[in-house]
Amino acid sequence: MASSSSAPSCAECSERLVFENDDGIEVPDDLFLPCGCHFHWQCIFACRECLFEHCTPIAKTGSCPSCSKQIASRASDDTQTIITQYTNEGGFQPDFDIYRRILEDAFYEQHTEKLPGRAFLAQCSEGDVDGMMQLYVEHAFGAGDEDEADDDEMADGDAGAAVAERMTAPEMLRHQDPFSQMESGLHMAIANDHQHVAFLILFLASSASLNHLPQELQQFVASIPRPEKDLATHPDVRSLQTSMGKLPKHYALEKGGVWERMATSGLLDSPTGPN
Repeated sequence: MASSSSAPSCAECSERLVFENDDGIEVPDDLFLPCGCHFHWQCIFACRECLFEHCTPIAKTGSCPSCSKQIASRASDDTQTIITQYTNEGGFQPDFDIYRRILEDAFYEQHTEKLPGRAFLAQCSEGDVDGMMQLYVEHAFGAGDEDEADDDEMADGDAGAAVAERMTAPEMLRHQDPFSQMESGLHMAIANDHQHVAFLILFLASSASLNHLPQELQQFVASIPRPEKDLATHPDVRSLQTSMGKLPKHYALEKGGVWERMATSGLLDSPTGPN
């Protein structure tokens, strides 16, 4: 039901531009588009199992999903932008560009088999080691497959096809972000200074000799076999290059400190060279 006050409401659901946080307190949630329409964040990025239903048409047409007016524009460097004003619990952001997020979500809507890779890279960037462990176990050992297949069958009517398209654990560990210069999880771990993430990736996706793993990882790695056979059919993660030709070792040398010491020790050397 639309709000009876003069305050703007969401163009998608007609509700007030607030949401209730984990403490039960109402906080602002107002994404104001250049056309003048307001949306809740989750109403413009309407999510159903990480599929963003508005993003593909916005990416194709550059128009508002409510009023159909153009909301995309070109920046001074000729790149496409959608400049919004966003107010949420963290404050007011007057020049908030959502175009990259629109493109990214539209891409993954068309390539749903890559969604586990997207989730894995997000965890690498954020330093979420526990989440990485859980996601790896689910994909490497099939935990939760039966429930997921049931969900897919209910949603799509073809559970067999959904399972067949699922990204494998080795593929997920080596996924590279098409919207961040083809960075791998190891690149992101180094860039964001997450040492435990880097060691976990090296354990799962490289042939690196790891004699002294962080204590926080020892219980996990003791409970699973190191997937060394995957290296016969998948590249060592240390050999993955960004679109700029940079290896994880290059990131470490540029980062300095403990990362530079890891790089000069040979731990990050690509087994296929050059380094």
